[in-house]
Order: sequence, then C-alpha cells, then structure tokens
Amino acid sequence: MKTITDEILKLASNGNGEALAFLKAYVARAHFADDLVDKPGPPPVQVVCLQEADWVLALASPWFQVHRAPLVPVMLLGLKAWEDSHNPKFESAAHVLKAGWHDVVWAVALLTGGWGHLRECVGEFREYERVVIDDEATRIVNQFPAREKQQRGKGEEGSRSIRSIEELADALNFPGRPAEGTYPK
Repeated sequence: MKTITDEILKLASNGNGEALAFLKAYVARAHFADDLVDKPGPPPVQVVCLQEADWVLALASPWFQVHRAPLVPVMLLGLKAWEDSHNPKFESAAHVLKAGWHDVVWAVALLTGGWGHLRECVGEFREYERVVIDDEATRIVNQFPAREKQQRGKGEEGSRSIRSIEELADALNFPGRPAEGTYPK
C-alpha cells in the first residue's frame, strides 16, 4: 500500500534510487523500533530478522557509506528524541519528539538536492500535515453534532472542541484501526 510517507521519501531522495532505498530502510527501522516498545508482545523472529537484515544492508550500502558523516549525527539526534518521547517528563512534547526521524529525511533531501530541494520537501510535508490534521480534526469534531444537539437541547448543530492532544488521540482511536500487537507477516 502506498502512503504519504512513500511520496515524501521519493521526493526527498530526488530521483536517487540508493538514497530512496536508504530512507525506506531507515523509516521502516524507526517505525519497527517504536512498535517493539509500544505494542504488546514480541513480533515473530522472522519479522525481526528481515527488518534487521534490511537495516544492516542499508548501513552497508555505498550511498550510506559516502554520506554517513553528515547522517549519523542526525540519526543519533532522532534516536535521542525518540527516547525522550517515552519519558513521562516530556509527555506533552512526545508527539513532536517521536517525529525526530523526519530530520534524517530532510538531511537526505539536503544531500541529494541542496537547500532549495530541502525547502521544497519540508514545505510539501508541512502542507500535508496541515491539510491532513485539519481534515482529520474536522472529521472528528463533526462526528459528534447529534449528541451535542441532544445535550444542549437546541435545534442547531453543535461542534465539539478538542481541548488537548490527549482528547485528539482518544478521538483518533476509531473503529477499524489495526489491533494492538499485530505485525506484518
């Protein structure tokens, strides 16, 4: 299944197939590591081995070897941000910290196309985030008008205000979301 992440990675790699392969392996590894912490139970051994093999091959690739000096520090910063996202002390910023892997994508955009290309990629991604988050928030808010109309006793449709990230996260837990503990085969 193609996702917006695929589109962003393709854009960031600027037509460089080796850079795209590295980004796909890096992002898959980042999400996999997060799932190991966030999902109950371990994944099957075969899934871990496949993921780790993809990651090792990405790190051994000629493209990464040429660009490792500027990438490794950014990767480590992303790793530290991810670690901090699991610290209760930084709970209010967890959603931002978990996205530390994006900086590696932007570093690849800079390496493959320079400053102008980086600006284009980040701009596309920010626009996507704005539209998707606004659309999703509107959808969530609009699923509650009948209940609010009953609660307020008025004839007009109401809207529900999401007052916190926690409320938004709870609202996003809609039916059809993948079950906890499921892993790709």
